[in-house]
Amino acid sequence: MRIAYPVIFTDIGTNILIEVPDLNILTEANEQGDRKASISDAIKMARDVIGLNCICYEDDKMDLPEATELKEIDIKEGTFSNRGISFVSLVDVDLTEYRRKIGMYDNFFLTFDNLKNVYGYKEPFDVVIEAGLVGLYRFCFDASLKLLKEVLSDHGYEESATGSPKTILKTAYSAGMIDDEDKWLKALAARNNVSHAYNREIAADIIKETKDIFYDMFADLKAEIEKWI
Repeated sequence: MRIAYPVIFTDIGTNILIEVPDLNILTEANEQGDRKASISDAIKMARDVIGLNCICYEDDKMDLPEATELKEIDIKEGTFSNRGISFVSLVDVDLTEYRRKIGMYDNFFLTFDNLKNVYGYKEPFDVVIEAGLVGLYRFCFDASLKLLKEVLSDHGYEESATGSPKTILKTAYSAGMIDDEDKWLKALAARNNVSHAYNREIAADIIKETKDIFYDMFADLKAEIEKWI
């Protein structure tokens, strides 16, 4: 389901302020304040807040507010009209696709939260526990890779859309989304070894590396990815 609402953008020089009158939304393009926001930043932020608000309406079994005709919007009446140069534009959101993306973010956060359980077990592991701990690592790595691919694609890194896992990681490193390419490539090698984890020595190595290296690596990604989404 695709919806669209008129959005008033106000450029104040150091940032772009955003108002969605039909949804009573007031926000800004760059909440971090560490650089000048672009029009692209503003549209993305508008799309995010519209998507989140409309999903909340749907989840609460409420009808979505009717969108005002673009020609009926008077930018002079905007909340931020006296703070800079304003213009109005329609911003559309595919709510079905937006729900899918939110689900992908939630999957990574959930699998990362579950991964902390590796610290609750010490060697020697029995076979069932060992397989379970390796599985926690696999689930978290797979969710992180899917999330990296999705976020990179959203930010225009087309090579990530059809690239191999190694290409996705290299692109994420170039984009500044991950800060240690070698560590992630090591994690990829461990993920590829999961299919051989019937070898208990390999399984033990994966669990040890998860505790020593990979858990903190995923924690760094979680902190960084929140800046991108």
